[in-house]
Amino acid sequence: MKPAWLFLGALLILASQLTQAQDPSWPANIKRLWEATERHARITMQEELVTESEIVVAGFDRTLDRGGVGLVFKIKVDQVIDEENLRADLMWVYPAAYINTNTDETYHRMEIGSSENVWLEMSTRDMVDGGTYSFRGGSVFEVTGTKTYKTALGSKTVHVAKWVDFKPYAASFLARSRERKAEWEAEKVRLKDAEEAAKIAEANLAKEEARNQIIAKLTRTWRDKTLKFSVDAQLTAIDPVTGEITLKKKDGSSILLKTYMLQKPDRDFVVKVGKELLKSLNQ
Repeated sequence: MKPAWLFLGALLILASQLTQAQDPSWPANIKRLWEATERHARITMQEELVTESEIVVAGFDRTLDRGGVGLVFKIKVDQVIDEENLRADLMWVYPAAYINTNTDETYHRMEIGSSENVWLEMSTRDMVDGGTYSFRGGSVFEVTGTKTYKTALGSKTVHVAKWVDFKPYAASFLARSRERKAEWEAEKVRLKDAEEAAKIAEANLAKEEARNQIIAKLTRTWRDKTLKFSVDAQLTAIDPVTGEITLKKKDGSSILLKTYMLQKPDRDFVVKVGKELLKSLNQ
């Protein structure tokens, strides 16, 4: 097994140079790593996945769960069991961390550090009991289950985490991060355009509702002085010279009436209300 402290940052530098890299068929654990990275980027990190010099990779959640995959910073060894097994404190940052593809540094911005004592399946070459080992560029681990072992105080059950060789997927992971970020940026533009269109539509709807309210106020039953003639219609115009009003009936036809021929309530409506309503309607 290759040593767990392979520099993933160096792999990502190589990945950034492979502009034509195609996404391979990712195994389930890499797919879960991507899903967690995307989820944390969208919810917690304001859709930040990748910049010119750094990539975001998800850590584990606050606690380890079977099937979880995440980026780890360092381990503190309790006991080296054999060449491919050890007990150690696994240390990561929730929800995600940054790998600088130029300097190979791994760092975080206001996230929460977590750790848990686990059984690790990885190369133990050059490791000793009590040692602390940092992973420049981070290292990816997958929680594969639990293991129970005996101690002086009795049996103890811990999670089992296995080192994942990220190298074959580094290029496509970085490429997909860039693609997804571009998709989100395009989505933001579409949403902004849609929001502006919605605002215009809302304003037009409000204007139309206000217009309909005015039309409703201008529509009434008009009667002459004798009360023998009446018509349901909308006041559409007032001629200040001739004193005639134009009324639009429900069938769309229009009629002209002299104001002085109307009953007093209708005459008062034309003079005191109708003029202002027509002015508002034509603005």
